[in-house]
Amino acid sequence: MENENNKIENTGPALKISIIAHLTNEISTITTLRNSWRNQVMSLIYIGPFLLISSAFFGPKKIPKGFELSRLHWVLIIISFACWISLGLIAGLVEFGIWKKCNEWRILILQIISDKVDITKMNEKLFLHDQSRPPIYISYLIVYILLGTILFCVIYLTANIFFK
Repeated sequence: MENENNKIENTGPALKISIIAHLTNEISTITTLRNSWRNQVMSLIYIGPFLLISSAFFGPKKIPKGFELSRLHWVLIIISFACWISLGLIAGLVEFGIWKKCNEWRILILQIISDKVDITKMNEKLFLHDQSRPPIYISYLIVYILLGTILFCVIYLTANIFFK
């Protein structure tokens, strides 16, 4: 299909059908992965801290006596909340980029169907990675640093509960 110069040689109907099938499959795969990732992250972010806090209360089988909130505790609470909001913003930016690329592919599919695109000049439109944005691994690195920060803050806060 392609030679060493990355130029598409065959521009017949079979190639168009193949490209449309490939792009449709990519959109479907990305949508499935996004939904799976969303379910995993939501359970981790929204349920995880509450399970950790409830295990601190019910695990020792004692009644909590009190919880003193010092300046450090308030700082950790604020840091945890800021990290939590940042996770939402990063997830939104990643999802926006994914949907933007999928919409570009949908437009490309419509252009291929209506013969409004030169197949030999569309190589740059086929790739998911946008060179103008940082690589996706930086987003994941930031997300896991934020998750680790939240986990540390929650563990420190729950470790300072006084029991009878």
